[in-house]
Amino acid sequence: MSPFPSLQPLARDLGFFVARCLLLSVAALPAVGLCWLGVFLLGPWGALLGLPFFPALWLLGLLLTVRLGAMCLRMPERGVYDGRREPDKLERVLRQLRRRDVLEASIIVFGLQRWLSAWPSLQRAYLRAAGGRIGDVAIAREVEICLPSLMRLGDGAYVGWGCTLWGVLQVSSWRLMVAPVEIGACAFVGYRCTLGPGARVGDQCVIGPFSLLSHGVRLGSEVFARGYLRAAPGAEIGGRSMLGYSVNLHDSCSLGFGCRIGHHVTIGRNAQIGDDVKLGDHVVVGAGAQVRSGTVVPAGTQIPRLTTWPV
Repeated sequence: MSPFPSLQPLARDLGFFVARCLLLSVAALPAVGLCWLGVFLLGPWGALLGLPFFPALWLLGLLLTVRLGAMCLRMPERGVYDGRREPDKLERVLRQLRRRDVLEASIIVFGLQRWLSAWPSLQRAYLRAAGGRIGDVAIAREVEICLPSLMRLGDGAYVGWGCTLWGVLQVSSWRLMVAPVEIGACAFVGYRCTLGPGARVGDQCVIGPFSLLSHGVRLGSEVFARGYLRAAPGAEIGGRSMLGYSVNLHDSCSLGFGCRIGHHVTIGRNAQIGDDVKLGDHVVVGAGAQVRSGTVVPAGTQIPRLTTWPV
């Protein structure tokens, strides 16, 4: 053990910063080489002629460096890693993620991510260079992306201002989850939404502002959520469903195809809602309850846990 354990996080952060600075310096080699070539051919004025091309060549060098590094560094497999059962495997995955973080987050060191957000084509090029599967997607400003190599964004999708996309999540000090974030074609993710690892938004979905999709949440195609949706881990929503404001979905609950959910509805853990079910406003479905397909539940109804409704 180190005699100065309190200095370990500081040394690690400094090491990451130095590694990212070195990466940015290596990326600048093509631009510096062009300036030196101008000096060699045209004298001191040759460097001035090469300065206008310096930013473009430096950015090109950065993209090539990130792409080569992404091809060489191994990405951890998708899954949940438990440090109590397999501590060595968890430590190996953490080392791999730290190396990927040094590579992929190098563009954030000097605040370049905000600059890139003003140029969508350059931002998409960077995310693709880092290993992400990025279509013709529109990404607003202030979007935080953790590990771009775990992003799967379809054509025509839109990610709103201030959203957070997490490809990896450390649930606790001994448990880690790694899974890609998938947003389908022509999907819309609103203002300040958060998507955890393994979350999937289907094609042509609309997710309103301030929504939270925890890890493993699955949304079918053409789902419409007005906003403030809270979906706990493992929740599933069938296609062509409509959800009102402030809907809370607890762990591992499922909604069938074509459901209509009102405002301020709470659905408990492991509850199952059949196809074409209509839940009114302020409905509470208890944990483990089942609602049969085609049922209309009036507003304000409270369905007890572990029951089938209608009885």
